[in-house]
Amino acid sequence: MITLLLDATLKTSVILLFALAAATAARKASASVRHWMLSTAIVCALATPMLALFVPSWQAGLSLSSSATRTDQSTAGSGPLQLSSSPAETAVANPASHSPLRETVGRVVVPIWLTGTAISLLLLLVGLGRLALLAARAERVRAPAWTAAAEDISVQYGLLRTVMLLQSDHPTLLVTWGLRRPKVILPRAAYQWPEDRIRVVLCHELAHIRRRDWMLLMAAELLRSFQWFNPVAWIACTRLRQESEHACDDVVLGAGIERSDYATHLLDLARAAVDNHTAWSPALAIARPSTLEGRIRAMLNVRLNRTPITRPAGTAIALVCLGITVPIAGFTTTSGPAVSAVDTSHAVRPAIKVVRMNVMDRRNRETLAARLDPSVGVIAGTTLAQAAFASFSGTIVDPLGGLLPGVTLSVLNLQSGAKQEVHSGRTGRFEFVGLPGGDYSMEASLPGFVTDHQSLTFSPGLVAEQNITMQIGSITETITVTSESESSPVSAVHDVNVRTGGRASGGDKSCSPPVAGGIGGNIKPPRKLANVNPTYPAAARDAKVQGTVILHGVIDIDGYMRDVRVLRSPDANLAGAAADAINQWQFDATRLNCVPVETGATVLVNFQLAR
Repeated sequence: MITLLLDATLKTSVILLFALAAATAARKASASVRHWMLSTAIVCALATPMLALFVPSWQAGLSLSSSATRTDQSTAGSGPLQLSSSPAETAVANPASHSPLRETVGRVVVPIWLTGTAISLLLLLVGLGRLALLAARAERVRAPAWTAAAEDISVQYGLLRTVMLLQSDHPTLLVTWGLRRPKVILPRAAYQWPEDRIRVVLCHELAHIRRRDWMLLMAAELLRSFQWFNPVAWIACTRLRQESEHACDDVVLGAGIERSDYATHLLDLARAAVDNHTAWSPALAIARPSTLEGRIRAMLNVRLNRTPITRPAGTAIALVCLGITVPIAGFTTTSGPAVSAVDTSHAVRPAIKVVRMNVMDRRNRETLAARLDPSVGVIAGTTLAQAAFASFSGTIVDPLGGLLPGVTLSVLNLQSGAKQEVHSGRTGRFEFVGLPGGDYSMEASLPGFVTDHQSLTFSPGLVAEQNITMQIGSITETITVTSESESSPVSAVHDVNVRTGGRASGGDKSCSPPVAGGIGGNIKPPRKLANVNPTYPAAARDAKVQGTVILHGVIDIDGYMRDVRVLRSPDANLAGAAADAINQWQFDATRLNCVPVETGATVLVNFQLAR
């Protein structure tokens, strides 16, 4: 956990520092350009953990010496390898693989981070709740001076969303919030304002809505909540608010408001806010006293660039920011060495070969011991000071031993979130290289077969080989039975898991089982030969009982249903009627590589009363 936290903090800081540097360098550009730079960077930083799951990963590692990665064949079998009789014992005994200091720091830092994040998110929710409460208690503004000005400015800005003007009991609160239904909350004295102040306030607040500043502000607040300890995140979020206000000021001045008049109104609003102490809220306020001096200085500067950002420029900035974020998101560092073994949780546990055993210490030539379930086999560890990455390879076959090309395999690093994906070759072989040490989740999928899931642990330098046997999928059929008639029409078989993938056998005459080591995976789904539809039981119909009965059975190699059992049913009569009908079904059996095989079948029978 501490590694993930440090990794996320480093990546977020790098992205935000790039944006802050770019915004500082673009001081001659308009405030809207700088605001968009910071906005895209904050969104990318917030999305970095999710991007790391999809983008290609790359690592930075360092080998201690050129000879450290050589395999010592003479000592590969000399170490005291002991097999354990307990399947649970899968780790290599190695007290140096975990640093006590690292674990102690993790136990202290992680709870502190979680507590700070919870408090930050709670404060954000409290602020949002306060705004919602104020909006619920506020009255809708219907004065012609306000509604006419709002409609005129909305047309001028090209706003398609209806803006709700609300008046609260607060003496000075003036904020804008909301995305789909934006709201402008006005203070108690808003009805007494002159028309020029009404226009100034609405020009500024509707500019926030036009620019969708609320959505970007919420993204910044979320990032700051998760990175509450990171000063770079605080600086970026504060700078975002400032540039947002400057950009809206530019829009107001572009609408024809005189600089001196605008500055006078802002000073009056800020003075009232100071006198009445406006409470903090996550909404956008027109006159924050802390930023007022810089804004007035900027609006009185006639040489500033106030041009709104164009769509091509915004797209270019977003693409550049994404181009910086993607490699940063995919970057992973190799942590301290750890020695462990591969553990698989799949029901069919394939054999894992002994690949190699290196020397841990050149002086005492002591080898590492691995304890694994004898049904799984042994994976040898590697020297703690040697290679930085692990590799993982093997062959994928079907239940009859046929090779399976085109299988999609992926491994996900549970610590860093980095993901690698490969496909098995023509001979069913696959290989992952450059895997940093750690815990992984592996998935192997191919249409027509059950997706194979395994949990793996790799140590740096480990070379592991494991063969995978993929099990054939099952079929699912859905039937609807109504109470209007005693039987329902025959429904089509919905093939959910069993698919041919373009390699189905064409027919029995031209089909011949593959030779040993040949290409497999040729699936011919079952074809129903005899069908009996369930009938709606009179007792259930009279009792007004309806619902779905779920059953599971096996289509044997002769095509008959057997071992049919009810998984779920709303009524015993409905379950009995469904089971009696399904037991009478007959199929042309499923064939794998032209050989009849058993197939699981799930049947959903929907009993519906006539309307």
